[in-house]
Amino acid sequence: MTSENKINFVVILKTGDKVDITYSPNFINHLEFRGKVSETGYRSEFPFPIDYHPSLDEVKELAGEMAQELYEQNPAKYGTQQALI
Repeated sequence: MTSENKINFVVILKTGDKVDITYSPNFINHLEFRGKVSETGYRSEFPFPIDYHPSLDEVKELAGEMAQELYEQNPAKYGTQQALI
């Protein structure tokens, strides 16, 4: 955990690829995904209700499921990434 109360961890996709996750519990349970999860390699999500306080195990489990789903929906998962702008 850092001074900004962010928690970093990694989830492994079924392909063996890694997705880096940053969880910010103090910012409305914000999750950031970095890896083969979108055309840009980045995705931001707020998967929990605003007043919910999930355990870290719940967060990690959901992040793994979401990362796999995002990967499967990513048209650029096999290579080309597009610029944000």
